[in-house]
Amino acid sequence: MVARQSRNFATSSSSSNDIKQRLRRTVHFIPADNTKFLHKSLSLGADTIVLDLEDSVKDKTIARDTLSTFLQSNMCTSRNRDATEVLVRINPLSTDIWKEDIEVGFLGNVDGFMIPKVESQDELIMLDETLSELESKQSTDKRKIILPIATETPNAVLNIASIAKSPRVAAITWVSFFVISCVTIICICCAFICNIAQLLVVNFRDVRTCQPKWEVLAHIKLNLLESI
Repeated sequence: MVARQSRNFATSSSSSNDIKQRLRRTVHFIPADNTKFLHKSLSLGADTIVLDLEDSVKDKTIARDTLSTFLQSNMCTSRNRDATEVLVRINPLSTDIWKEDIEVGFLGNVDGFMIPKVESQDELIMLDETLSELESKQSTDKRKIILPIATETPNAVLNIASIAKSPRVAAITWVSFFVISCVTIICICCAFICNIAQLLVVNFRDVRTCQPKWEVLAHIKLNLLESI
């Protein structure tokens, strides 16, 4: 059976005019190292197919090679892009292999990339520059979209507003399971408490020391309010 994962998607407020808004009601995650699942994926009728090079594969190199072969097959290159959206989930931008994943994605007719463990807008700006460089080498003017998974770390939760406004972001996604939701809430609380702890250890009699800490706390509160 083809892997499926339930996620919530929220439309981004990114200002890119070339991003086509579409429904993502059913999203199927396909292990990129499973040839049988890959060939079956486009016939499922899902709104979005995510070809996964991250968590669901054992050997990243084998998965990359298998996906490369599939993306260059007639089944994938001749598909109807309006029927099913095809994304490639790469490895986190903090690793040293994500660029290899991106290059494989450019071998086929994919719509964009799902980015795990995103923590800041700066990461997505860096990714945008890489995608633009690769797109300039192709004849097509179709820009790849980005769907960041924006609640996997405390920093991501605190920066979710700016992440949503990053270049190419068509939507942001988070796991909808209750347990993951609880973990996310705990992460927010831990990050908030850590900053409170930093505030408590300063010398309150020294205004120059206190002021920066209060500004940090106010910034965190503002980010939390913007992300709700």
